Amino acid sequence: MGDFLLELLKYLIGGGAPTAVILLIVFYCYPDQFQKWIGFFSRAFNYIWKSSEYFSIKNEVEGKLNTFASNLECHAGVPYSKIKIIWTSRNEEEKITLEDWETVIVTRDRRGRNKNFVHAAYFYTSNILLKPAKRFLSKHLQTSLDLFTTKKILELDNPQATEQFFGDYFVPHAGEHEEIFKYIQKFTNIDKLNLFFPILIQELFYLGKKVFLSRPNEQIIGEIKGLINYLEKWSNRPVGSRNVPEEFCGKYMKCSIKIVATAFSRQLNLVDSQARRLSKIFSQGYENIYVMGGAEKESKKFINDVVQKTLKTIPNLEKVRNKEFVVKIIKDGIRTKIQNYFVHIHNPCAVEHIVD
Repeated sequence: MGDFLLELLKYLIGGGAPTAVILLIVFYCYPDQFQKWIGFFSRAFNYIWKSSEYFSIKNEVEGKLNTFASNLECHAGVPYSKIKIIWTSRNEEEKITLEDWETVIVTRDRRGRNKNFVHAAYFYTSNILLKPAKRFLSKHLQTSLDLFTTKKILELDNPQATEQFFGDYFVPHAGEHEEIFKYIQKFTNIDKLNLFFPILIQELFYLGKKVFLSRPNEQIIGEIKGLINYLEKWSNRPVGSRNVPEEFCGKYMKCSIKIVATAFSRQLNLVDSQARRLSKIFSQGYENIYVMGGAEKESKKFINDVVQKTLKTIPNLEKVRNKEFVVKIIKDGIRTKIQNYFVHIHNPCAVEHIVD
């Protein structure tokens, strides 16, 4: 800058001159060099800022995605490992791999927290959820499951991202084919009785773990569609109706939905009688029984007593989960919200692995 300018700067700084005055004098005397240094510091600042923003978005998306996956495990029973995100260039393929007990998602940066999170969440659901069972699902059924599952989890645990998901994925894909839309309508009906996660997804998950066929056959495809129709009928079943069977029995999937805590059974304390109902079903080779009833104190106690009696009667039975949730039952022709209690009992001894 020259000896004169250096001496001037020392004098101004020593005298406590404002920074703005110093910068104005330097700019006036050496405009080209000043602009060069401003450019250098600007680039350095932008690099630091962008790196900081990059790591901020990456960590936030990873955190949200791990919460999303853990809630998917909680609601749908699908195990997950810790998730890590790696941004890739626009020309590289997006993929999911498992490395050292960690799920690594290689994905493109969508330039936005919500856009990145929503894309990663849907990418994760469509590539991880029910992967073994998806060999037996049509493409339209796969897409409808992925859309509805991602929507449900976002609505439950990350509602601020739901609008982004609807705009980017749900609306465009749901309108791709009439069959996708029809399946989503069925899932919506099934979910009114809250049977989507605890029964449909759970049954498909068990199916994928036990059936190893080189290619799907018409029977297994038809059975999956049959289970969906069965659950939709159950959801549309008026209270007290006996028009829908309690059991779904196929070659690949056998499950039963039982309502044990009727007013009659509770009043007479028919715990043993209801436990025998459940035990009889398990003795016929069924893998899963889903016990449902009201969530009021007396009803819950009765259901738990019946379940405990059943567990003691048949060795090796597992109580997978019990939870409360809101359902919309049909009573007097009207959908009415009530608090429901749900218990899932599984018989691992009834599982038969099917291979070619």
